[in-house]
Amino acid sequence: MMATAFEVFFHIPRNDKSKVFAERLESLLGVDGYDIYDEHYNTIQTGLTRTTKTDSSGKTRCYRGGTPINLTVYGWWAREFYDLRSKIVHNGVVQHSAFVNHKDAQYLKVSLRVMLFCCFRLLAAKGYVILHAEPDWNSVAIHLEEKDHREIEKSL
Repeated sequence: MMATAFEVFFHIPRNDKSKVFAERLESLLGVDGYDIYDEHYNTIQTGLTRTTKTDSSGKTRCYRGGTPINLTVYGWWAREFYDLRSKIVHNGVVQHSAFVNHKDAQYLKVSLRVMLFCCFRLLAAKGYVILHAEPDWNSVAIHLEEKDHREIEKSL
């Protein structure tokens, strides 16, 4: 059900669903513009780290055509979540272990939090909510948004 909600929310096409989902999620969340702060709230990095992953045979996971897949934790979560959806739809029976990620977080619970972030971002983009009231860490809105993002990233 949540996969369908993401399909509608992001207008996912029939082809390359997990790729498009990951790209649109990262784009909406603005992961390349995130400031990462140290314990003293000094910016130490702009943009979440992008990584590649290997498959079970040790080969780097690639898109069709051979380009390595290079995503943030949000993009990898999106691909894994959509892969779970595909297993359920196409195989029917899925082992219980498939419903949790490598950090033992349930995909369904994480999907609800991710959808909430997506809704917030969309409402902010339309001007209905303001996430950044002030350009510093004295802003409660910025602090809560960053805190929430760091919390969800711990489960991705």
